[in-house]
Amino acid sequence: MKIYPIFLCLLLPLGKTTAAPLSQADREALLGNLEKIQTAANTHVDERYATALNAFRSAMGSSTKAYELYLNCVQKVDYEEQQKPDQEFREWKRKQEDALSQPAFHTALRYQLGWLVLTLQASAKKPDRAKLASDILTTLSALFAEGKDLASEKKTLEQNVTETVFARAYKVTNAKPEKWPLSPTAIDKIFDDFLLPPLRQPELLASLKEAWLRRIQLETLKHESSGSTEKDRPGPNPETNKFLTDERPKLQWAMEKDLFQAGDESGGAIRMLTHIQNNLTHPSAAEWSQELKTLLAPDAAATK
Repeated sequence: MKIYPIFLCLLLPLGKTTAAPLSQADREALLGNLEKIQTAANTHVDERYATALNAFRSAMGSSTKAYELYLNCVQKVDYEEQQKPDQEFREWKRKQEDALSQPAFHTALRYQLGWLVLTLQASAKKPDRAKLASDILTTLSALFAEGKDLASEKKTLEQNVTETVFARAYKVTNAKPEKWPLSPTAIDKIFDDFLLPPLRQPELLASLKEAWLRRIQLETLKHESSGSTEKDRPGPNPETNKFLTDERPKLQWAMEKDLFQAGDESGGAIRMLTHIQNNLTHPSAAEWSQELKTLLAPDAAATK
């Protein structure tokens, strides 16, 4: 096989360099350069996040501004960056006019932006968890108080906010904090993964119970609004009825069990027993009885 001189020149030093260990001075120099590169990269990311946060906060203040930013982002990401002519963007707007003009869509965009702002804040090295928790509850309360007015925008609200056109336009799609739900409608994950764990301490029992009650309230509002997109539909909402008779008792049991295991054994045990008595016909009643029996067993107390 013929080896060309240029390749020979490249190959010859390889044996020598792979056999030479790094000196302490070399290591320090490389680490110093690496730190500079990381600092520059982090600064770039921080600046990008700051720019995005400013734009999102400004737009989430009103449905009109949120919609205007949405159109600008669509034009940028789906047309300008794809080098498509402006005419195609205008044609897209014309075809989507009915959907785009809906007030509910504009409002949903505002909540989408709000959750994206919280997601970016949660991505900080040391996020302010107390403030985030407060802002989350404020956002969720406002969102689900909208009720059936936003029922038609379920798909928009359930979208992963890091995949929205807002995130793509401002290059923040990598903002995915650990154990952070990426949609404001994921109430179960929001509470299970972020809000409840820090409160499971004996000295925080009151806060833990309050958080659980807020969760149950929000879940109720969510199901009341998701049963139908028809505001004036007569009769009971089947979605809500199913939640009230089946799912809400499960949440109430989970709350009492959580409070028991966090330290409220005396009060928790009594409330759990009462809960079983009040829901004897519930499909989970037998399971709850066994769980309470296990919690009250001497062996369970001895291993704590």
